[in-house]
Formats: sequence, C-alpha cells, structure tokens
Amino acid sequence: MNRREFAISLGTIAAVIAGGASEASESASGATTLKPKVVGGDKCQSAGKFAVGQSVQIRNDIQPIGHYRMPIYVRGKIGTIERILPCFINPEEEGYGKNAGTMDRLYRVRISQTKLWKDYNGSPSDVLEIEVFESWIKSVTANSTN
Repeated sequence: MNRREFAISLGTIAAVIAGGASEASESASGATTLKPKVVGGDKCQSAGKFAVGQSVQIRNDIQPIGHYRMPIYVRGKIGTIERILPCFINPEEEGYGKNAGTMDRLYRVRISQTKLWKDYNGSPSDVLEIEVFESWIKSVTANSTN
C-alpha cells in the first residue's frame, strides 16, 4: 500500500465509522480508489473556513484534559490543505458525553517531513498527510512559525 492509498483508506474508515460507506472506482491503470461516501450527505452547516491549497497551522494553544485527537508532533506545525472532507460529530466532546450533536469539518493537511523532524534525512518531497478537524486548524499569519 502506498502513501496515497493509505491516506484514502483513513478517509474511508472515518466515513464508515460515521455511518457512511465507500465507493470504489477503477482508474485506467487498474488501480482501485476508495472515495468516502457519507450517508445523508455532508452534515455541515457551512462550506468550511479553509480552501484546498491554503497554508494552515495546527493549533498548539489547546490543552484538553484526557484523550484528544491531535498528535503532539504535529501541533504548531504549518501545512497545506490537501483535501476538504465531510463533517463528523466532534469526537473529543462525544467521548466525554458533552456533545449535543456538534459537527466539525475534517480536512486532510499535508506537512513536509522536514518540518516535522529536525534530523529528517529522507527526501525533501516526503510528506505526512493527516486528517484534522477544523477546530484544530488556524490560518497562517505573518507571525506563524514552525
């Protein structure tokens, strides 16, 4: 499984967990691509705050108690919106029974491996693609640093 297939698989898993399914399509090369499908369509009230190709920063100013869904190693890092995904129930609130059905948009953010790991010796084109809820993302400003 290559990096792209793995990232698509994660999106499909999220759609299935949220009550959706996946549609498979075959390209001219014969590769099967899974596309998340959410039953009932996208449940967000808005189109989202961020656009594909936009530079964003993963927030590092949220310090929730208990389990949360943002790995420490990506917090504060700058990346690019690779894809806009559907909305899902906010899992951080849902896990503690505090959610009244609040939906949060999901984005796939691409971050350079060289920005994540100071001693990274791989190819400069290597990236991490991670699915991040909108509440964990902020716009990049002139003062933003990795």
